[in-house]
Amino acid sequence: MIFLQKLKYKVGAAGRPFALLLLLICHPFEKAFATHSVAADITYTYLGTQNNYRFEVHYYRDCSGIPAPTSIALTMQAQNCNGNAWNYTITLALTSGPSVIPPVCYLGPSTCNGGSIWGVEEYVYSLDHNLPGNCSDWVFSYAICCRNNSILNIVSPGSQTQYFYSTLNNMDVSHNSGLQFNESPVPFRCTNGPFCIDLSATDSDVPSDSIVYDLVTPLGSNGAPLAWAGGFSASQPIPSSPAMTFNPQTGQACIWPTMQGQYVLAVRATEYRNGVEVGSVHRDMQINMVPCPCMCLPPVGLLATNISGTTAKLKWTKAISALFYEVRFRVQGTTAWTVKKTAQNSGSKTISGLLPYTTYEWKVRTLCAVNPKVWSGWSPKELFTTKCVPPLNPHETDVTSSGAKLKWTKWSNAVSYEVRYRELGATTWIVKKTAQNHGAKIISGLSASTAYEWKVRTRCAISPKIWSGWSPKIQFMTLPPAPVRIPGMTDPGSSPFSVSISPVPAIQYLDARTNAAVLPLYITVRDLLGRTWSSLGSMSDGFRLETGSMPAGVYFLEIRSGTQVARTRFVKK
Repeated sequence: MIFLQKLKYKVGAAGRPFALLLLLICHPFEKAFATHSVAADITYTYLGTQNNYRFEVHYYRDCSGIPAPTSIALTMQAQNCNGNAWNYTITLALTSGPSVIPPVCYLGPSTCNGGSIWGVEEYVYSLDHNLPGNCSDWVFSYAICCRNNSILNIVSPGSQTQYFYSTLNNMDVSHNSGLQFNESPVPFRCTNGPFCIDLSATDSDVPSDSIVYDLVTPLGSNGAPLAWAGGFSASQPIPSSPAMTFNPQTGQACIWPTMQGQYVLAVRATEYRNGVEVGSVHRDMQINMVPCPCMCLPPVGLLATNISGTTAKLKWTKAISALFYEVRFRVQGTTAWTVKKTAQNSGSKTISGLLPYTTYEWKVRTLCAVNPKVWSGWSPKELFTTKCVPPLNPHETDVTSSGAKLKWTKWSNAVSYEVRYRELGATTWIVKKTAQNHGAKIISGLSASTAYEWKVRTRCAISPKIWSGWSPKIQFMTLPPAPVRIPGMTDPGSSPFSVSISPVPAIQYLDARTNAAVLPLYITVRDLLGRTWSSLGSMSDGFRLETGSMPAGVYFLEIRSGTQVARTRFVKK
């Protein structure tokens, strides 16, 4: 098990070996040096039953090189398995591909489509497999020879074997799906200007594990680190002025290239669950720096503005030769992107339908040509957080002479809500809270025939406490007390016949219709303070009230039919 021991030596400073995926790339910069392998990576997905995983290898080849393998033999090794050890091979069958990887700069048909321009295509190999045990140091590996001899930043590249692999710790956690890189490795970059590379990965586990990124040294034979050529290092693998930058929280690398040629870059993404390393991926990719006659670059200067609880305006500095842009965004830590396009060469896009107090990540790319379509790479990923806002549509129902049900449209990610109410004109609020994310609160102990006002706010987080502002104040009036029963008269609070009204809200008039059995009808309209605004009789079960001169607000409509009384409310706008 020399391979595993060398792997442990490399990562020993971080403790127990963790899940590691090495993606090594051998890309032919010139046809004379063409081999076959541009890139590859291994990932695995937990299938829901103990130790059952789907293993996938994504393999990228130069279309002018030798054919892709018809299958891939994946080596499975582990030592720390409660006294057991494993070393065996599984065969992954070709399940998808080839799929051509779009170039950064389109110059014509590529070698993948019968042309002469350099091209890359992707193949996917997979197998569902039950691991034989729980181990802290599973290593899944695949080896291929060799690297391109024209690589400039490592010593003796043409004699170096490529390794790509992943590891899994299924001893400390019951299940884990491996990280997956968000972008395909497109190793063809332009020296005409600065560019950024998205080296980030996504975790499909729920809840997502935390991820940290670092630049590392590429590995060679038996997993040994390669020797850098003079002037190069893990943090500065490509000639750049100013120096290449890297964000360990987002996995974004930005480069200001100064020299043509082929270079190798390696990054590791490590995932943690409750402070324990449970997996990582390692990508080793070859980047070919060439002058591009066409400049299709992503926009820069990304900025989220006009952020509310449910909307945001995403802005950028427009790119050269852009026709329009494509924006994609998602809740941070999730896997599915929402995609929006600009109608033309616009420097912004407003997005809606967001959740309050939620962090989103977004990026944008440029469309430079239509036939054929030429897209830039994606911009570096940016983040923004929506505001904590009050719930929508506050209203009351089930109003009685002593209580009411206060309702609103709840947010799916809210913690709870707080309601304040008081008699209209009073100075002291009565405060009530929901126990959790409920869309209603019942209040009681109210006075009959009394106007009240109320408002509601959202609690978006517990620690620290994050509250939204208050909703606009809403007014309502409790019903009159139940009258003393008179022999032969129906209880007015029992609404013995139905009343339908329209339009809602009323503006110039209100049409009402009843199924009252006794005519005439006697109609009275009162406001929240009990003042009478209209009083009339009707010899028909339908009638119209003129409301144009009435102030905006909430009103009560009372209809008396013989000994029966029905009441309802309406809003005048």
